[in-house]
Amino acid sequence: MSRDCKYCGEGVPETEYVDHLRRAHSENLTKLDQRRLGITDDDAGRNRTFVVGASIIGIAVVVGYVLLFVGIDDTGPEAELMPDARAGLHEHGTLSIEQDGEAVDFSDPDHTEQDACFHFHEGDGEIWHTHCEDVTLEYALSTLGMPVTDTSIEIDDTEYSDDDPDTSVSVTVDGQPVDPSRYVLDGAGPTDAARQGEGDNVRIVVETEG
Repeated sequence: MSRDCKYCGEGVPETEYVDHLRRAHSENLTKLDQRRLGITDDDAGRNRTFVVGASIIGIAVVVGYVLLFVGIDDTGPEAELMPDARAGLHEHGTLSIEQDGEAVDFSDPDHTEQDACFHFHEGDGEIWHTHCEDVTLEYALSTLGMPVTDTSIEIDDTEYSDDDPDTSVSVTVDGQPVDPSRYVLDGAGPTDAARQGEGDNVRIVVETEG
């Protein structure tokens, strides 16, 4: 047999009704119900303090995570268009960078978990993850320490540019040339879908002579 709670309207088994009031409503019980249940004002105040304290801790954890990975300071990633970290996205695609036939290993710890908005996970290979809106290709590569334009890229502190007659730089998404500073990544939901070709397939190829 159940009984509707007069505070929240929830149906509660009769044998659990008192525990429900103590657990869920000790902070806003009427004086009469407090006396019936043996709850003092001090008890109710302690419960309110616990709830508020837990909420503050939760908010602090979230803010700390964003500050740690996104880097909202002068040392964080920079791009012409910055992502919106308020959106709770989780999209995926693929990214490959080759320099004279040698591929960058994005599963290497040096390239994983570098930023909250864009990152790779260890062991995920070429699968990129975004958790913010408006993540441009320029921003994505800046989190890896690889500034990129439509004609140049920096890899391991060496800049490769089409301005060098002995160098060719190709920046494409799904086979089409893009401007990294303006192109916003568009990903798939599940990582398996990205492995099967859904979501943006970014490919950057650097070729040099000599």
